[in-house]
Amino acid sequence: MKVLVIAVALVASACVSGARDDMQLARDAYARCVAAEGERACVAQKARMLAAERSYEEQAQRAWGCNPAHADCPPRR
Repeated sequence: MKVLVIAVALVASACVSGARDDMQLARDAYARCVAAEGERACVAQKARMLAAERSYEEQAQRAWGCNPAHADCPPRR
């Protein structure tokens, strides 16, 4: 039973880490776009960034019962 719990935790962590990486990539892409073209030209990148942030927050809440917006999630490993 203990092994199963550890396995589930590892899978959840991997999924959330992937979502965090996607969120960071989307944030970086938006920042580059704004720096190069200005906010008005980056509506699509902003929408992708916000969707990635929501996805990460939802996955973290499901996996760990925490809210990344309040910094109460486990630190990235």
